Amino acid sequence: MSNDKELNTVKLTNIVGKIMDKKQFTQSTTLDVVNFPSGIYFIKISQLSRNYTYKIVINH
Repeated sequence: MSNDKELNTVKLTNIVGKIMDKKQFTQSTTLDVVNFPSGIYFIKISQLSRNYTYKIVINH
């Protein structure tokens, strides 16, 4: 079972699964990706018993 800190998190990972950023989220949470290299990343949002994963492409 997840602890309270894991209930509302947003995590950004690279294509090999390395965590690039992780934070507690609210409706206005932002991730600053300007310093990340170009590539494919995944954003995982965990909220209570639900998880959402989105693929993003950073291309500078």
